[in-house]
Amino acid sequence: MTQRLLSVGLLTSARAWRGSGVSLANVARGLADRGHHPHMFAGEAAVVDAFSRLGLPAIRVGTSNTGWRQVATLARALRTHRIDVVMVDRPRDLRLSALASIWYPHVIVNRYNLSRHNPPIDLVSRMAYWRVAMTIFLSRTTAERTLQSAPYISRRPYRIIPGAVDTE
Repeated sequence: MTQRLLSVGLLTSARAWRGSGVSLANVARGLADRGHHPHMFAGEAAVVDAFSRLGLPAIRVGTSNTGWRQVATLARALRTHRIDVVMVDRPRDLRLSALASIWYPHVIVNRYNLSRHNPPIDLVSRMAYWRVAMTIFLSRTTAERTLQSAPYISRRPYRIIPGAVDTE
């Protein structure tokens, strides 16, 4: 059976180049090594520049808030690059991607990368989880704590991948 190659968008609203960007860059390299087509989407010019310096195609999209202008811009960018899957790792990115899926359907993978003890409980975030195909947790402890306090997250499949980087 032949593996279908995917166009994968990795979306981050990180304001500076740090752990989130570095981790997504590692995932992007792993995807590219397997023949997939990663596209980096970031809200800050410094993060876009850092991805570009690493040789990863990067585009700036609005991530300053979860407004309709930002959602429409993201949906256009996803359509332009024919993105099949979007990986997010922040609640705002999840909301943006879920809302953009109204205009441009795509699969969402959520890397649960929250260091706070309580997951988001606002209505838009809860509704966004309906669009998530899979959640990836960094540790079993985080998964157990999160699923206990926010059972709506467990409606979709989840995996535990230490460090949330396993390109297989």
